[in-house]
Amino acid sequence: MIPQEKIDAVKQYLQAEFPDFQVTERDAGDMLWQFRVLKNSATFCDVKFENLFWTYPEHEDVKKTLEGLKLSKFMKNNLTKTVIVTKEGQLKVV
Repeated sequence: MIPQEKIDAVKQYLQAEFPDFQVTERDAGDMLWQFRVLKNSATFCDVKFENLFWTYPEHEDVKKTLEGLKLSKFMKNNLTKTVIVTKEGQLKVV
C-alpha cells in the first residue's frame, strides 16, 4: 500500500504547479497510481506513477524528486497525453 503522505505530496506538488486546475487521484490498476490535472472538467494531462516508484529510497522526498525530474514542465510539453513516472524515476509518454 502506498503511504498516504506520499500521495498527498504529489497532489500538493501538482496543485502548486497548476494552481488554477483541479487535481484528482486514484488507483489506476496495473501497478499504477494516477493523478489527473483538469480545467473546467477537461483533462489537461494525466500522470501515472508505477507503484514501485513509491518504494525506492531515493524517492523518499517525493516533492524534491518531482522537482528534480521537472515533472510539471514535462507535463506542459505533453498536453492531453499520459505521462508515466517509472519506478526508477524516469519520465515517458504513452
